[in-house]
Order: sequence, then structure tokens, then C-alpha cells
Amino acid sequence: MQALCRDREKCSGLPSALGQDARPGTVGKEGLRKMHRQNWLNQGARQAWAIFRLAARKSLRIDGTAWAGAFAFDAFFSLFPLIVLLVTIASAFIDWDRAEHFVLMNGLKW
Repeated sequence: MQALCRDREKCSGLPSALGQDARPGTVGKEGLRKMHRQNWLNQGARQAWAIFRLAARKSLRIDGTAWAGAFAFDAFFSLFPLIVLLVTIASAFIDWDRAEHFVLMNGLKW
């Protein structure tokens, strides 16, 4: 089954490039599949680029690097009190050394 190519300039070399009969203005099934695949890839690339641009604009607007640094700083320095709290709670049930070893060894798996 042959489908008519709407834009002769874009499709003029396509049938011969795909190894099909070079009937002017027509593209075979395989040609349509390749054109559809290329269109789909181009659409996906455009959407990904639009998302990236939107994220970059929002990051610049809210000073994202400063917020990311503040979050990393707070997260890093909140880990030590969390470990102390977990060891203290665990030591209520088992001795301190075993609780410390349990929290540190299992905490690294998180």
C-alpha cells in the first residue's frame, strides 16, 4: 500500500533512499513508519527541551542554587542529631554498643 506524501520537496528522495520504487509523491509503509518514528523522536526531544528550559527559568527566578545549597547544608547537619537520637532510642532496648553498631550499620543502607 502506497501513501501520498503531502510535501514533495521533503519526500522526493525518500522512496529511493528506502530502496522502494521511485514513484513521485509516494512513500511505502516502511517510509511512513520511519517518518512517524522520526516525528515522534523530534516531538519527544522538543518536550524534553521545553521542560528543561522551564526548570532552568524557575531555578533562576527563585535563586535555585542558593536554595539547593541551603537544603544540602541542613540535610547534612541534621544527620548527626538523627543518628544520636536513634542510638539513644535503641539503647533503651539493648546495650549502648550494640545499639550504636546496629544503627550505624543499618543506617548506611538507607
